[in-house]
Amino acid sequence: MPQTVGFIGIGTMGSLMSKRILNAGFPLVVFDTVPENVRPLEGAGATVAASPREVAAQSDVVLLSLPNSAIVERVCFGDDGVAAGAKPGAIVVDLTSGNPPDTTRISQRLAEQSIRMVDIGLLGSTGPAKQGKLGLVYGGDAAAFEEVKPILDQIGDRSFNMGAIGNGHFAKALNNLLGTVNYLAACEAFIVAAKAGLDPAGVAAVINSSGGKSQATERRIPEWLKREFGEPGSGMALDLWIKDVATACGMGKETNLPMPLSTLAYQLLIQITNELGGNLPNNAIPLVYEKWAGVELHETE
Repeated sequence: MPQTVGFIGIGTMGSLMSKRILNAGFPLVVFDTVPENVRPLEGAGATVAASPREVAAQSDVVLLSLPNSAIVERVCFGDDGVAAGAKPGAIVVDLTSGNPPDTTRISQRLAEQSIRMVDIGLLGSTGPAKQGKLGLVYGGDAAAFEEVKPILDQIGDRSFNMGAIGNGHFAKALNNLLGTVNYLAACEAFIVAAKAGLDPAGVAAVINSSGGKSQATERRIPEWLKREFGEPGSGMALDLWIKDVATACGMGKETNLPMPLSTLAYQLLIQITNELGGNLPNNAIPLVYEKWAGVELHETE
């Protein structure tokens, strides 16, 4: 009989991942603080629990997809939390973009109650989540990961073992940090090209044939030229992206290493988010550069 899966946090990503798990035939118990979020899953056969404790009491594995580590800690250790209901030997999988030191501390507290934990940083946003093609960057109990892999195979098509607990979240944050720096640099390059009268599509062809190529120039710039900036809920929200960049910069502080370029990118991302609003997806960033430059980029007619 398949493992019973608990899923707490039925937001944009949580709803997509939990739906795939349910459709694969796993018994599913769900909880969210917004009752409307769980209704589609309930209609498809999931059990709706009244609290995280009730989710854990009915589940072999509990997946968490929450806004931050502070909420993960409350969900795990509150009066009606996961730890109060979980069976000895249960596994908690934290899919949150968490703060590594907090993740480590939460894991240690769970271990005191014989609850195992795996942290997973997710590579990809809503598109890959719908298709079950997220990357799973994990840390913690490798044996526990293998136990729950049949469940995780429904949401991801590749996995990377980073070792100790918290390292999955850290590696994911580093990936998003580099993505941020690349994207902001690409925005600067293409807006100055347009301001100077160059054809952005021609500049993209040059860059993508040489060393300046990145996912930003291959994917984001074409979206920009097509005026595809997304809507709230259509991709990774800027508020969440800032959190990952802050996590990466914070680990620089933890290790007493200077990160001047990363810190500058973080500050710039804060300014951009303040202008756009944190609920917009990150592919809306070029709109701010256009505002600053007084030009719009379009595909060549």
